[in-house]
Amino acid sequence: MRTIIVLGALCLAVASPCGAATHFVNPEGTGDFPTIQAAVDAAAVGDTIRLAEGTYTGDRNRDIDFGGKDLVLDSEAQFALTCEIDCEGSIADPHRGFHFHSGETRAAQVRNIMIRNGYDHDTVTHLHGGGGLRIDGASPTISGCYVVSCVVSGGAGLGGGVSIVGGASPLLESCVIAFCDVEGYGAGVGVYSSRPSIVGCHFAGNTTEGVGGGLYAQNAFDMELEDCLFGANVAGVGGGARIGGSGGVVVERCRFEANEATFAGRGDGGGGVLLDSAILLNCTVVGNSATGIGGGVLCKFSDSATLTNCIVAGNTGGAGVACYAPTDVMTLSCCDVWDNVGGNYGANMTDQTGVSGNISTDPLFCDAALSVYTLDAASPCAPANNSCGVYMGSEIVGCDSPVTHATWGAVKALFKR
Repeated sequence: MRTIIVLGALCLAVASPCGAATHFVNPEGTGDFPTIQAAVDAAAVGDTIRLAEGTYTGDRNRDIDFGGKDLVLDSEAQFALTCEIDCEGSIADPHRGFHFHSGETRAAQVRNIMIRNGYDHDTVTHLHGGGGLRIDGASPTISGCYVVSCVVSGGAGLGGGVSIVGGASPLLESCVIAFCDVEGYGAGVGVYSSRPSIVGCHFAGNTTEGVGGGLYAQNAFDMELEDCLFGANVAGVGGGARIGGSGGVVVERCRFEANEATFAGRGDGGGGVLLDSAILLNCTVVGNSATGIGGGVLCKFSDSATLTNCIVAGNTGGAGVACYAPTDVMTLSCCDVWDNVGGNYGANMTDQTGVSGNISTDPLFCDAALSVYTLDAASPCAPANNSCGVYMGSEIVGCDSPVTHATWGAVKALFKR
């Protein structure tokens, strides 16, 4: 009896799942609650809300606000493509999927849901944004979700798909952010003065005339970006991403492929990625293009950009690796920079081949034409075949002999809409 009393007291004393309930909602409104927001409002901390398959529309099925509660919102099928929130947003009637702004922790979770047609419009507020989700000073977990065809307009917006601001530290894992647009910064995801963890996400087909096609990160600190793919994003500057930190920003095992930077002004470019005080570690930057400088990687406004164990190959319209100004610094070690049409190094970057373990040799991808960037066993980027004894790039050995029909034009064509 004493044990039962103690356990009961613990359940009352802390916000735990001891008595957590599960609530069901369906698109027809005949579940436990008529709308998603009604379920959220009624739920207690630790509860789970399950969404049946289908498309959710209309008021209280969009602009969802957890109100500071650490809840779990999941699709019953645990598959985002069959459970969709259609925000039906427009410039005249803006709506987004979710707004986290009440200090929610990573125990607040949105899982396996598609958020589509979100829209945010503001001509007054600087760095407004988050067409699909806005996370302001909160730290939820967003997992297995699709954020698709969301828009931010009005100028100086941040994050066409997802906006992360106000010191937020959310976790985005295994998400797809695709075909979003912003008038400003970060068509896919925009980060400002925050420290998110973004793991295993795919940024595809996002576009902006501004900065950062897939991702824009400014004043980020201790940000983790791991195992992500940036493909076919387009921006004026920083086609795949623009990543700038105030310390501890590490981009690890990511691939930047077939992205474009379209501006041709002085110092513009960075087809794959524009770096400012961040570290690229074991990344592959292939088949990107820039109208300006740095078809693969551009260093700008930085005194500490670093490429370690990376492959930069087959980029066009500017050198593979470039720094804008004499005061900008990029340090390379154990990298393979090869076959970049505008030259391997350009602007203020001197040739680093033979320095600090850097090489310029065909990396022997297994099949670049089919975006298979695992390495042939004989690749110079495999640990047994280079002086650094490390893997270069984002992939490991995956074949005994590479397919030789690949062309960079074919790689890029795979991503065209």
